[in-house]
Amino acid sequence: MPNKLIAMLIARKLILFILREFSVRTIARELKISSRTVEKYRKRINSSGKTPQELLALDDVLLAEILRPEKEKGSADSRTEQFVPLLDDYLCELDLKRTTRAILYEEYQKQYPDGFKYSKFCQLLSEAAMVRKATLYNEYIPGDKWMFDFAGKKLGYVNHDTGELKEVPVFVSVLPYSSYSYMEALEDATIPEVVKALNNNLVYFGGVPACGKTDNMKQVVSIISRYEPAFTEAIDQWCVHNGIAMITSRVYRPRDKGPVENQVRIAYNQIYARIRNEVYFSLVELNTGIGKYLDELNHKPMQKKGYSRYQRFMDLEKPALKPLVDQPFVLKHRAHRKISCNYHFKLQEDGHQYSVPYPYIGKVLTGVYDTDTVEIYDGLERIVVYPRVHGQGYTTQREHMPPNHQAYKDQQRMDEDYFLRCAEKIGPFTRQYMHSILQSRDYKEQAYDSCLGILRLAKKSTIGEQRMEWASKRGLRIGRFGYRIIDNILKNNQDKLEQQYSTDSQGLPAIQHENLRGPESYQ
Repeated sequence: MPNKLIAMLIARKLILFILREFSVRTIARELKISSRTVEKYRKRINSSGKTPQELLALDDVLLAEILRPEKEKGSADSRTEQFVPLLDDYLCELDLKRTTRAILYEEYQKQYPDGFKYSKFCQLLSEAAMVRKATLYNEYIPGDKWMFDFAGKKLGYVNHDTGELKEVPVFVSVLPYSSYSYMEALEDATIPEVVKALNNNLVYFGGVPACGKTDNMKQVVSIISRYEPAFTEAIDQWCVHNGIAMITSRVYRPRDKGPVENQVRIAYNQIYARIRNEVYFSLVELNTGIGKYLDELNHKPMQKKGYSRYQRFMDLEKPALKPLVDQPFVLKHRAHRKISCNYHFKLQEDGHQYSVPYPYIGKVLTGVYDTDTVEIYDGLERIVVYPRVHGQGYTTQREHMPPNHQAYKDQQRMDEDYFLRCAEKIGPFTRQYMHSILQSRDYKEQAYDSCLGILRLAKKSTIGEQRMEWASKRGLRIGRFGYRIIDNILKNNQDKLEQQYSTDSQGLPAIQHENLRGPESYQ
């Protein structure tokens, strides 16, 4: 616009100079244009059929039509006519990163040896690419569109048992109207995990949008087509369950879902960057960290907007969402397994095994599982329910074991502290005696069986805790430590003598002295 106004100003000055009969050389010097240009404009003015005064009275548009020099009509450049039809194919090849400009130029030169040189070839490609980068500002309706995708970069957490870093995919979504976003790390990118993320996403929004849009990810789209894409059975069921339509973007057209692409970029800058130095030891911990920074992002005022995503969502978009269904969609799978001698049901997908009562050994049971739970059935009877564990290993309930296995496991959990705690419940003498047994062995586990035997003696109805206390006191006085010592004391009823000697006839404790001997010395 400024150049056009200046040009018309110069043209009007030129008309004034001609009206005042200035020479061509003087006009050229005053207006700082060439004499040939002055001469050309003067001929145009003289041939217009209007006086200079009439021309000055015209507006800029009409005056420009009269004074605009005729363009020389030359023959069209044959090289341009050859090159233009090739542009779309060349730009597509470059977009897909399947070749380079140098290789494309080699192919162009073979086809058109008299064509453009390499510099002009690259210039025309760049100009055409810039034209194709034109963007359209889309206006969205509240509660209408919802876009989701996977972030290109993964996050990770450290396995607490192995110390291994496990990288996991990240699900990102956004409501374009309010820019209200959601983000969640998944165990993997399988269909069950995607369905779980979609359910969690709707719960986070507190409502259901009319339409979901994503790219042609294999978890969602089974047949890719610009006009009639086919969706996977699981996604079709999910859409029907929630009353939501699903559409896809065009292949290799990420701008079709520009808001979620932009949200992924924001996630890199605002969330990935904040947790890059934090260490998480489970997927739950990782998602807790993500959720904290996600809430901060949604409540933070947007630049040059004056309001936050959350505020705009609550005020304008959430009222337009459809209500959530009563029960979230659950994608169930089934598996049949014959229970082996280890009385565990193996879930082949994870390699994890879940215990069932041992009488089911040899029977074929059915496992019904989703991303969170594993249910094991015998026909129509549900035997047990477990939270699903993603990874190899065993989940075992003690009551599912045969009695001998239970006893073995209980014994494996016994240690010095365990025996001392049990002995202390019986009494102080028993604890002191058991402590002496443990200290009398060079290798502590050598004393475990002796301690276990003493505890079992105390549980017998003919003995009980009180007799065990007197027997332990007797054993401490003798100064010999072991299971057989206590067993002999009890068999010979020496614990009762110990009780008798510990009190005098008045029921008061007897005086103890190292030089005093008891009646047993005179038997």
